[in-house]
Amino acid sequence: MSTFDSSSFQRDLRRAAEQAANDGMKELAAKLQHLFDDVLQSSGGKPVDEIKVTLAAACKRQDYSLDDEDLTTYARAISEGTRIVIQPERVRL
Repeated sequence: MSTFDSSSFQRDLRRAAEQAANDGMKELAAKLQHLFDDVLQSSGGKPVDEIKVTLAAACKRQDYSLDDEDLTTYARAISEGTRIVIQPERVRL
């Protein structure tokens, strides 16, 4: 008969939760990367204010939002033709 080891169970549960969270962040990062790539392709070179509207709408469709400062920063980069690269470890919810 084996005994229940609560510390081992808690450790395994924590690892499983961390892995699930990491997988979720990777999935979100991939969706955001696709979003930014689409906006770059459709709006690269356009005025910043126009890109901000397009980017905000694209984010909203993905249930994600950016504050005005981030929208402006990303829109400026896209206007200049710069590709935004999303890193899963830096995505904020």
